[in-house]
Amino acid sequence: MIQQEEENEKKFKSKNKEKFRQVYSKLEKDVDFHHKMAYRFEKAYRLGKKQPDKIQMMNMEILECIAEHSAYVESDPMSLFYCLFFCIVYNNDNIVEFLRTLIQ
Repeated sequence: MIQQEEENEKKFKSKNKEKFRQVYSKLEKDVDFHHKMAYRFEKAYRLGKKQPDKIQMMNMEILECIAEHSAYVESDPMSLFYCLFFCIVYNNDNIVEFLRTLIQ
């Protein structure tokens, strides 16, 4: 009886480990993308205030980051709305049109 319970517990843990790995992997991708976007938008905002000629270069970094995470963006379309939110917060209207075309 005890042996049967131990086997059942092992099966349960094995199934849950795989499920946990999948959830953790998705969470890790979420956090990675959102952290990178937040950092780049803030950096573009701060650098753009000091050196307006550098804003285009920073916007290209943002677009490259979106392209780099395209698989994640396709799997979670709300991530683009997150980027739009940053466009509003950091007053970056240069990227809005690009994001609008991606959303459509």
